[in-house]
Parts: sequence; C-alpha cells; structure tokens
Amino acid sequence: LGAAFANTRQVFDRVLIRLGDIDTALIGLELIALAAWLLWGILTPGPDASAKALVTGEFAPMFWAGLIALGLVLPILMEQSLNYSNHKTQTLMVAALVLLGGALLRVCVVGAGGFDVTQTGEFISLAL
Repeated sequence: LGAAFANTRQVFDRVLIRLGDIDTALIGLELIALAAWLLWGILTPGPDASAKALVTGEFAPMFWAGLIALGLVLPILMEQSLNYSNHKTQTLMVAALVLLGGALLRVCVVGAGGFDVTQTGEFISLAL
C-alpha cells in the first residue's frame, strides 16, 4: 500500500512483483484454508446446514461472487499482471478488494453461524 504513494525515480518493479507473488501465495493459502473449513463444515453433522447455506443456499451469491471472486480470485489475477506502469492504481485496488473480501468473509461467517437450521427440511426430518 505504501508503494502506491511513493514517488521515486528509481524503478522498483522487481520488488513489487516479488511482493505481489508473496501476497498471491498468501491469498492462495487463504483459499485452501477456506476450502478445508467448508469441507469440514459440510462433512460434520452439526454445522453442515450452515456450511451448505454458504455454498448453495441463501448466502451463496455473496459468498461466491463477493468473497471468492472479488475478494480472492480477482486480487490474485491483478497481482499477476502487476508492472511498474500500473503499480500505483493496481496495488490500491488489490488492497481494497482484499479488505472487501475480509469484510464479506465476516458477513458470511456470522450470517451462516446465525443460520436458523430449525427452518430447513433437514431439521424437520431429523425431528421426526
């Protein structure tokens, strides 16, 4: 983020590209951790309804379009196309998108945690 505001005559595109690669790896680890967490949630009898609400249910559009596409995949793609001529705008946009993804992750997880499983058909069939 600081590099977006630095005004220097010295070209430091290699450093920015390396930082972009490191950030890409970290975002990739976030994707892996999120996938593992969802897989655990879907396969575990207690939180499976909440996890399914994220993947295919009520929270799916916000989860897939917001968190996954805008908050994780788009920043990876933008960082891989980073060069010296566009680093100022792109680093700001990547930072904003990652922050948006973090906020959407919070909204999705809190929403799924408060998901009312008593209103689903699965709960009704378990009660019978």
